[in-house]
Amino acid sequence: MSWQDLRIETDRLILRPTRAEDFKGWAFDQLGWTEVIHTIAPDHLASQEVARRLGSSLRGPGHLPEPFQDLPVEVWGQSWTAWKRRRA
Repeated sequence: MSWQDLRIETDRLILRPTRAEDFKGWAFDQLGWTEVIHTIAPDHLASQEVARRLGSSLRGPGHLPEPFQDLPVEVWGQSWTAWKRRRA
């Protein structure tokens, strides 16, 4: 994965979907994470669709750290077990 796979917008980091799948594999396999989450604005339907395509599901409302604590977000996530099952 390279920095060319990332695009930074005003307040969010965008990762191409194919590279997002690679990143999740790296986080699970190399870092030992047991789950990966995405925080997505409730009205950002395109990002929600990407999360669905990556196998994540809506977990409910969430909170961001300062200075973004007042922005509404939804938490989408996927466990290591679900990710492995989906890739089999």
